[in-house]
Amino acid sequence: MICHAAGLAKCREGRYSVRRRELLRACPAANERATNAADRSQRADRRPITTAQPITARRVAVHSPIYVYSWDFFGPHAEGTARHFLRHLEEFLQRHDLHGCELDTSSEGEGHVAARCRAPVEAQASIERALRPQRREPG
Repeated sequence: MICHAAGLAKCREGRYSVRRRELLRACPAANERATNAADRSQRADRRPITTAQPITARRVAVHSPIYVYSWDFFGPHAEGTARHFLRHLEEFLQRHDLHGCELDTSSEGEGHVAARCRAPVEAQASIERALRPQRREPG
């Protein structure tokens, strides 16, 4: 480890802090690590450049910019409450001029209904900041 402000270093073997130049002279393990790092960088420069696969043919993982936001409701009146929440959500989207959102409900069991909003990138920041959804899943 090196303290750049004072120029001090300490080796892995627990020797006392000394200046880096002295550490490389005094500690064989530190000297070996420095030599190995220099050899690796030189070997990396000598590697031949291969063009086995053109750059345009490489696959790149693309993450979907669309998220599905969910608000959960529980109990015997969960379905009515979720539908009522969707009306308010629709009003919010119209008031803030957020287009491209798809609204629906889903149930994961008896007594549970989730109001869901599939939102494009432009609407995500406003929805997250103002409505604080309980879940966010890639859509």
